[in-house]
Amino acid sequence: MKTEIEIIRDLTNELNHYRSENRLLKKQKEEYQNYFEIFIQNAADVLFIYNLKTWKTEFISPSIKTITGYTIEEALNHTLDQVMTKDSFDHIVPLKKERIEQLLNGEIHSKLFIDELIHLKKDGSEYFSESYDFYTTKKDGTPIIVGILRDVDERKKLEIAQKETNKRLSKIIAQKDKLFAVIGHDLRGPIGSVMGLLEVLEFEFDKQSETDRKRIIKSSLNGINNVYNLLNDLLEWGKISNESIKIEKERFNIQAILDDVYRLMSPIASNKNISINFQLSNFIINCNKNVIKVILRNLLSNAIKFTNRGGNISLCLKEKDGYSYISVKDNGVGISNKRINNLFNLSTTISTEGTEQEKGTGLGLHLVHEFVERCEGKISVKSRLGVGTEFIIKLPN
Repeated sequence: MKTEIEIIRDLTNELNHYRSENRLLKKQKEEYQNYFEIFIQNAADVLFIYNLKTWKTEFISPSIKTITGYTIEEALNHTLDQVMTKDSFDHIVPLKKERIEQLLNGEIHSKLFIDELIHLKKDGSEYFSESYDFYTTKKDGTPIIVGILRDVDERKKLEIAQKETNKRLSKIIAQKDKLFAVIGHDLRGPIGSVMGLLEVLEFEFDKQSETDRKRIIKSSLNGINNVYNLLNDLLEWGKISNESIKIEKERFNIQAILDDVYRLMSPIASNKNISINFQLSNFIINCNKNVIKVILRNLLSNAIKFTNRGGNISLCLKEKDGYSYISVKDNGVGISNKRINNLFNLSTTISTEGTEQEKGTGLGLHLVHEFVERCEGKISVKSRLGVGTEFIIKLPN
């Protein structure tokens, strides 16, 4: 059994040991506190503590000024809606409320959440950011975020630029594939047919009747006409594919353009006994003359192709609310909703034979769509199978 002196001695030793360890812990704390202070003062990212009860920032590192231009005092007085875009605010607030509920219910603790946001600088400019948020509580149970805010503006802009580049490359590849398909099939085929007809005419000229000779010549001319129109489309397609070429617009009376297009398309329509009616032809429009000619030629050609013999096509022009509207309407076979959805998509464009097996490439409507967009306009389609189709173009005056 220990004596009183021994007990006092043991207690004294334990107390001295406790004091020694306490001094060591205090020394370590002071030492690491200095390190943490150096880290906070020199961190490139913004370190912060956000009170989820008051919705106020309680601590923020000096790097906030380097990134945003705001002083620490200014940043501490800001609310969330003042430091980020409305879209980011509307996105993040419901998430934070949900996470607070999970935190208070004990479902999460010191869990990391990473959010991509768009923050605002003092000068009003925007920058992409990533927020690394640890949701935890103080000793009194107050929910807080201990977080890191990182400026990723340069990286995100590079990613966006890369996506745009990939999108353009995909478009170029689709155009290249379509071009080779057109050259390999739609161009070689008609030329081969014409060559075959002319060979028959050459080697069997004396055996052919006058009627047969005229039929062969007419078929050859039709084939050459198709090739000619196809080459025109390919050349126009090549021009529009070069986005660096600016389309110059001017205000002009569309009458002369309508006359040219009618002279070109009238013989083709007459072959199918199709009538073309113009409404309000004396009309001023703000566009490019060559562009309008290509648009009207292709829309009328498409309407003739898919309208039955004896049908009707109307071309209507009107002005409303600062826009010019061009409508080409037929009473042809119509287009299914499924096809309408992919009508202007070059990668899914499929050439369809007309009502009298007229050939095509599928390039015409794509050209129209591209030209309309380059002129800051819009194109829409209304159609019913067995009833007809209407293409409507809207161009700013």
